[in-house]
Amino acid sequence: MSAWVGWVFDRRWAFGCFGFAAAALLGAYLGYDIDRDLEGAPTAPATIVDVTRFAKGGPYLEVDVSLPDGRTVRTSISEFYDLPKPKKGGRIEVQYRPDGAGLIARENGIRPDRTGQIGWSIAGGAVLLVGVGLLMRPTPVARRRLG
Repeated sequence: MSAWVGWVFDRRWAFGCFGFAAAALLGAYLGYDIDRDLEGAPTAPATIVDVTRFAKGGPYLEVDVSLPDGRTVRTSISEFYDLPKPKKGGRIEVQYRPDGAGLIARENGIRPDRTGQIGWSIAGGAVLLVGVGLLMRPTPVARRRLG
C-alpha cells in the first residue's frame, strides 16, 4: 500500500465527516435557492384537490394551479396556512415558479421557513469542525514514530 493511501485510510473518519458536511451544506443551500426563487414570484389561484395531514414529509396539500396562460397544473405544497383548516375544494392563492413540466409553489403570503436551512448549516459546520479535528489528530502509527 502506498504512503498516501495509508494516510487517507488512517483518517477515513475525517473524510467521512467532510462528505457529510458537504451534503448537509448543499442541502441547506438548495433549500435557500428554492426560497429565493419564490421571492416576488407571480401568483395564481389554486383549488385544493387533496389534504394529506400525516405523510412522510409532513402535511401537504395537492392543488390544481390555474396559470394565466389558461393551463392548469397539479402540484403539492407543504408551506401553507393551517388556520382556517384547508378543505378539499377550497380556493387559495399561491406563488409559483415553473420547474420543467411542473411547478414549485407555496401559499401566497407565507414567509420562507428557514429552520431546516439553519439546522443543516449548523450540523454541516459542526461536522466539518469535527472532521478537521480528526484530520489533525495524530494516528497510532504517527504516535509510534514520535516515540
